[in-house]
Amino acid sequence: MQAQQCQEHNERNLLEAVRFDVAELLAGPKDPAVVSKLVQQSMEYANRMFYMIKRRAIRDLIIRAQSELTHEKRKSAYEEIITIDGDTERHFKDVTSSTEPDSEVFNRFLANAQFSNGFDTMKCLSINNRIKWMKICTVVWHFNGREINNFRFDNDHKEVGIEIDRRLQTLDELRLNRYLSHIDSGVSIELFPDIVYSSQHIFAFTFTFFPDKSRTIEVVLRP
Repeated sequence: MQAQQCQEHNERNLLEAVRFDVAELLAGPKDPAVVSKLVQQSMEYANRMFYMIKRRAIRDLIIRAQSELTHEKRKSAYEEIITIDGDTERHFKDVTSSTEPDSEVFNRFLANAQFSNGFDTMKCLSINNRIKWMKICTVVWHFNGREINNFRFDNDHKEVGIEIDRRLQTLDELRLNRYLSHIDSGVSIELFPDIVYSSQHIFAFTFTFFPDKSRTIEVVLRP
């Protein structure tokens, strides 16, 4: 209950801040330079808010990555993630102290994807590595024609999460961002050296993904 009240409090603060920005823009001076600056500030704030929404979407994907999900299981997973993250993901000013370029394909993935399991694996990832992982899954989702939205791990376990986290630690996120930007720009997949694509599997950034007939992309961790 306390966590829910805290989240509702944060959401109210965000809404009040947006209302204040809009009111200031409408009631403020009409000097073009001032209006332009206010618009720029409002757009910057909106971008920060959208970035936080995406971060929350990533966290929610992980929380819901459980079979036979119930309200109690979701609540327990939420509280566990909050305990793991501490205050790092709690406050708007901290989450959005730095943002990143927007990506259409990443936004669409977050809106459509789901994991039928993986909570015990993905909760072990650092916050930065969770973002990297979701971006890798985005690339795989795109290369598979954006036809299969469901992902699952062949082995959902803490040790798997620790190994994934270790591999992701050395992966430069800017490299992933360039891939997403290329996809948004319509660049051919032949120009992506980190991806090996066949009719049976997709090998991406040391991870192997198997699209199957049950409309699921299975994640298999190999040495």
